[in-house]
Amino acid sequence: MITLNSTIATLIASALIPLVVGLLTKSTASAKLKAIVSIVLNAVQALIVSSATSDGSSVISTQTLILWAVGVATSIGSYIGVWKPVDINQKLAPSFGLGKSSGTTP
Repeated sequence: MITLNSTIATLIASALIPLVVGLLTKSTASAKLKAIVSIVLNAVQALIVSSATSDGSSVISTQTLILWAVGVATSIGSYIGVWKPVDINQKLAPSFGLGKSSGTTP
């Protein structure tokens, strides 16, 4: 069994969040919408990572806020540094998800 501490789990999950954002939003969606989706996903992952303890109890503390901030910084950094240069949103599912259509009708 692999055991990860909360920081490592946050870094791994946050680096993958831009891919999830790309799947959940259209390639033509605004940067604001993509940022909102990213922030919400980071909040969810921070709650999951920080509240899960080894004995099954759930604790939400200031560490949740810290993990959320680390997650947002990591996902924005990985999007700008890795995923945006390879135009990942266009390659994953350009017309699927949240956001306005490109203006073409089927």
